[in-house]
Amino acid sequence: MATSGVRQPVIRIFNPEDDPSTAGIEHSDLIAYDLAHEIHHLRSRLRPIWEHDTVVVSIKGMRHSTISQRPGGAYGIYVGPTSRYNANGGLPHMTPHIERRYEMEALSRALEVLRNIVVNNPDILRIFVITDSDFLSSALSEIHQVLMNTGFPQSGNRIPDFDRVKQLHELLCDIEASGRTIQFWNAPSLTRKAYELAMVT
Repeated sequence: MATSGVRQPVIRIFNPEDDPSTAGIEHSDLIAYDLAHEIHHLRSRLRPIWEHDTVVVSIKGMRHSTISQRPGGAYGIYVGPTSRYNANGGLPHMTPHIERRYEMEALSRALEVLRNIVVNNPDILRIFVITDSDFLSSALSEIHQVLMNTGFPQSGNRIPDFDRVKQLHELLCDIEASGRTIQFWNAPSLTRKAYELAMVT
């Protein structure tokens, strides 16, 4: 039966253990830096050097603590050790002043960086965003079902910050409309460099 006009759900969570070519490999060994293009690629047992059609970035959004007496927060986007695409900056104070809101804004800025990367590297078809935010990866993976239920996933609890999540979803759809995929990789151990970039803001 035709489903014209209905966008089919896409898989937006990357779990290396779900793929035999990456299962059982240390997370840090799954990425390799391409010095010529200044980006990280994914690698696997099938392609131990790297997979040329991939890019891997890590993000961190954080609120300034009450100890620092600084308003707002900061973000870091790490693409590689000498990459011109690395980015960081401050974020305005948001209410409520909680971590997930800053992580969402870090993603928004990372998508701008990724647009530049794919313009300069049009062969990239698969994008992996490393995050330590369970909320970010789950919310943007459940969003197709949630949109049909006005913000409510199967759990029955409305997604927090639903309007902003929906905006981010639409930005992801723009990337996917170009024939690319974007997946979230929940790997806190690989967000350290993004965290360090955010900390120096």
